[in-house]
Amino acid sequence: MGNYFDIKAAFGDGTNVTDTVWFTADTTPRHVALPQYLVGQWVRIRPVGANLQYFFSSNPAAVIAAATPSATGATATTQGEPVPTNTVLPVQVPSIGNNGVIYFCWVCDAAGTGVCITKASGVPGTAQQDR
Repeated sequence: MGNYFDIKAAFGDGTNVTDTVWFTADTTPRHVALPQYLVGQWVRIRPVGANLQYFFSSNPAAVIAAATPSATGATATTQGEPVPTNTVLPVQVPSIGNNGVIYFCWVCDAAGTGVCITKASGVPGTAQQDR
C-alpha cells in the first residue's frame, strides 16, 4: 500500500489512462464511487479555483452540505473537511466500505476548474494497477 511519503508523481500510459482523476468544482453537492486503485491509498486532493468541503463514505446515498459553524462546535452528518482552493491536502482514502467501494462526497463554494485527486502512495503504474 505504501504511504504518502513515497511522494509518487502522477503516472499515465501515454494515451488516456492516468492515476489522477478530476471532478467538477461547483456548488452542487456530489458523490461518486472512487476508482478501486485509490481505495486504501494515500492521495493528494487539490481543489483548483474554488474552496472544497469533502468526506469519504461507504454509504452510496451519502450527501454533503456546506458546513454551518457555530460557537459551540456544530456537528452534522453532512459536513465535510474544508480544503482551500489551490491547496494540496495529503490524506489516506479509507479501505473499508460497501463491498470495498468508497464514495467521494464533495461540494465547493463556487464554480472552479475542478477537484483533482492523484494517487500519492505506492509505485508508478497505470490506473488499473492497485499498488
